Parts: sequence; C-alpha cells; structure tokens
Amino acid sequence: MSFAVGNIEVGLLQYLLFGSLIAAVDPVAVIAVLEQVHVNEVLFIMVFGESLLNDGVTVVLFNVFDAFVSLGGPAINAAEIVKGIVSFFVVAFGGSLMGFVFGLLISILTNPETNRDCKAVWGL
Repeated sequence: MSFAVGNIEVGLLQYLLFGSLIAAVDPVAVIAVLEQVHVNEVLFIMVFGESLLNDGVTVVLFNVFDAFVSLGGPAINAAEIVKGIVSFFVVAFGGSLMGFVFGLLISILTNPETNRDCKAVWGL
C-alpha cells in the first residue's frame, strides 16, 4: 500500500492487531442508546456486562497480537501461538478469580449483619 508517508506493508498480523483494538468500540454506542431509550434494567445490565467482558478480551487479544507483530511473521511458531492462547486463558480466568475473591471480601466486610462494630468504628 502506498500512502503519503511512503510504502507501507500491512499484513495479516497488523490487521488482527487493528481489529482487536476496534472491537471494543462496538458496545459503547449500544450502551449510550440504551441509556437514552430507558430500556429494561435487566437488558441494560446484560449488555453492560457483555461490554465489560468484551473490553477485557480486547485488551488481552491486543497484547497477544502486539507480541506477535513484535516477533514478526516468520518468527511465530507453534510454541508462540500456544503461549498466546495460554496467556489469554490465564488472564481471563485469573481476572475472574480475582474479581470473585475481591467481591466476596468486600461483601463480607460491608455486610450489615456481621460487621456492626466495624461500621461504628469507621463512623458509618
């Protein structure tokens, strides 16, 4: 491809990198429309949750494709692809596990039935 800046070669990896970056923009417009229309709260929460999941997947895929672009096309072998897939699942499940643990911890700390003394100390 030839642009004003010169001859630029764009391959499949660069397209995948750009596609992973643009994928996160899609639900943002939908959420803005749903807020204006005042749809059912359950539908809004489901779309919002999908948007958050989509953003997380986008970050992980961008990092994986960025690493592949840095390596260069010929240097990518089966081991690098497996490392990318494993990295994707480690981040996905590790993030879910951390979210669950911190959510459980916060719910225990802020439960009004079990922590009345803590609230008195904190001035709540």
